[in-house]
Amino acid sequence: MTVEKEIVYVAGNPNFFPLEYYDPETKMFEGSIPDLFREFSRSSNYEIVYVDTKDKDLREEMYRAHQVDIISGWEMENKVTLQDGEEKIVFLQTTLNGDKEEYSVLLTKQASTTLKSQLRLFFAEQTQEEKIGIILKEVDEQTVAKTYAGFGYAKIAMTSMSLLLLVMLLLYLKKIRSIRQLALKDNETGIGNLEYLFRYYSKLVNDKNRVLYSAVYIATDIDNVYRQSDIHEVNQYLQYVVSLLKKSVNKSDILIRISGGTFLIIKMESSQEKLNVWIQSIIEKIRKYSVIYDKNFRTLAWAGIYELKKKDKNIDKIIYNAKQSYIYAKENSKMYYICTDDMLKIYEQKIRIEGHIKKAFEKDEFIFHLQFLVSAKTGKIIGAESMSRWQHPYEGLLFPQKYIPIMEKNNTIGYLDFEILKKICHLLEKIYSESPNSDFMLFCNFSKKTVSSPKFVENFMDVIEQYHFPYDALFLELTESKEYQENEIIYNNIEIIRKLGIRVIMDNYGTGHSRLENLNLDKFDGVKMDDKIINNLDTQMGEALIKAIIDMCHSLGKYVLAEGVNNKFQAEVLKMLGCDYIQGNYLYPATPEEEARSMYILERVRNSKIYD
Repeated sequence: MTVEKEIVYVAGNPNFFPLEYYDPETKMFEGSIPDLFREFSRSSNYEIVYVDTKDKDLREEMYRAHQVDIISGWEMENKVTLQDGEEKIVFLQTTLNGDKEEYSVLLTKQASTTLKSQLRLFFAEQTQEEKIGIILKEVDEQTVAKTYAGFGYAKIAMTSMSLLLLVMLLLYLKKIRSIRQLALKDNETGIGNLEYLFRYYSKLVNDKNRVLYSAVYIATDIDNVYRQSDIHEVNQYLQYVVSLLKKSVNKSDILIRISGGTFLIIKMESSQEKLNVWIQSIIEKIRKYSVIYDKNFRTLAWAGIYELKKKDKNIDKIIYNAKQSYIYAKENSKMYYICTDDMLKIYEQKIRIEGHIKKAFEKDEFIFHLQFLVSAKTGKIIGAESMSRWQHPYEGLLFPQKYIPIMEKNNTIGYLDFEILKKICHLLEKIYSESPNSDFMLFCNFSKKTVSSPKFVENFMDVIEQYHFPYDALFLELTESKEYQENEIIYNNIEIIRKLGIRVIMDNYGTGHSRLENLNLDKFDGVKMDDKIINNLDTQMGEALIKAIIDMCHSLGKYVLAEGVNNKFQAEVLKMLGCDYIQGNYLYPATPEEEARSMYILERVRNSKIYD
């Protein structure tokens, strides 16, 4: 009875003759290591198969993707720390100029315990002389015939050949080491690169001193410099930054360039206070470049700091944590920010949310709640604003602030805007088919980024033409967007849809891009005052500002809405000042669609008012 062998996948080194290499003629991995694996396959219940990468070295990529059982010849200790469940087996080891050189194979977490045990035993049974013999066979058959034909094809005694091979091998390893040293440097700046960090991190940082180190992620706005100048200026700026950073590090530190104007320093410092002073000084000096050299543009920089913990051995994770701190610093206009567990939890949630957005649309997970608007004069419900919600399968019910900024950055906000529009149009069609004489209005939020698209009108018409309702029952509220750039397209699009009878409201009026000096009120049907303004209604200045906004808008024939009305005092003052419509938790909180419809029907039957 034939026992079916278990297939084991190995990622090979295509460029390490004679131990292991890809032969384009046989289209297979050849050399001493593949020969040993074939011998092991013949004598065991395992069939070791090389993943067909041809002449591309994909070992690191396959390791990080957990795709193979064995990694051949990848220097793990210079990349990442061996994890639990991983095992290294040394095939060949020698010493050159006092430095230990070795060639190993790594058994990954995917490899079974039995495989590890049998392969470890198999390699242990191969003596150094036998391994040399395997190498000699490869050299005799391949090198002499192809590469070293000039030496002649005479047979050489085993002792001499062994010596010759070892010399060849040592020289080859020396050459590889020299090439590797060049590969560890950034071509433009001469400082280390990521490979350099992976190689030397474990030699510098260990269990005894790890907690004394911090990873400092520094990013400059070098792209902005390029947009406002030329490549010569960029190079000058880059050299200025590199010179500054090189002077700021000690022998106990590691400085590398990640890419562009981004750098990482593994920094040892005795106290957090000294580290803070050090990084602030660096950021300030980088930002002063334009002043020092009298440039007509600004230069900015930010930093994120991650203090290493005793168990921090994964370099990728360390860089990630420092980078998230930099992002937080930049988003919150800080020079630098020190990583916290709470901050990491927030960013980890963002990643989970972002990764699920596509599926959310496929599974129809986006819903909307309704918050009623009432007439400030009569207190009666006149309509409602639709507010999107995400019924996330793992995170629960998410509010817009959790996912809107993410969608704006990854350009999926338009999908959400139109998804909610479809649901709103469907609801309006239902309301007006049941009550043709209804005067109910629905307010639908749209990001300015969506409306600024050249295809906005076309996409908008494709949606609303599928439904039947009076277009003047639909209001669009244009919301702020950090990713939005002012352009004329948005005003042209607004003009077209207003001609259909659809009304457009400027949201968040009085803050952000909707400040008084940026008014284009003639392009809109009204404005909605931001709750930040309403919160100042109990001050003389706040009341005067709101009165000025209401009077100005009314003089131009525009509606005025107020959101964030949270108490009776605010409602009464807004009524006195002549505000048209108000909304807020004091009146009605945002409510799921079906529940809101039931509430509206009940309120109409009662003909109730929120206040007298």
